[in-house]
Amino acid sequence: MSIEAKDLRRLAHAQAAAADDEASRRSAISRAYYAAYHRCRRWEGLLPHRGRATEPGGLHDRLIQRLSAPDDRCGADIAERSRALAELLRQELDCRVAADYHLWKEVDEQTVQQQLEATRQVFATCADPCT
Repeated sequence: MSIEAKDLRRLAHAQAAAADDEASRRSAISRAYYAAYHRCRRWEGLLPHRGRATEPGGLHDRLIQRLSAPDDRCGADIAERSRALAELLRQELDCRVAADYHLWKEVDEQTVQQQLEATRQVFATCADPCT
């Protein structure tokens, strides 16, 4: 059985609601990011033309680069949405990296809620790109 981005989003919310320690909050942040990442990948796949990544980087960074530099043939509305998604995804990635790797930094409930809100915004922005 395969899952979708919305399943990861539900898991992030469930983890956040049940989080009774910092490790659980960190896990919820990570799941929220991956929900947003996979939703952005799906949205990008629906576009008539993909943007271009101009710098070397990993899969996540290159997706953000492509969303930051949408193809002009997609039109102004899609380009604006694409750039907004790039900004949101970059913020979420930075938060996820901090949660997963910067163990000396405290992760509080407010940080978790900000990540969940950013994920909500990603899903809202990723409405059908053809409309």
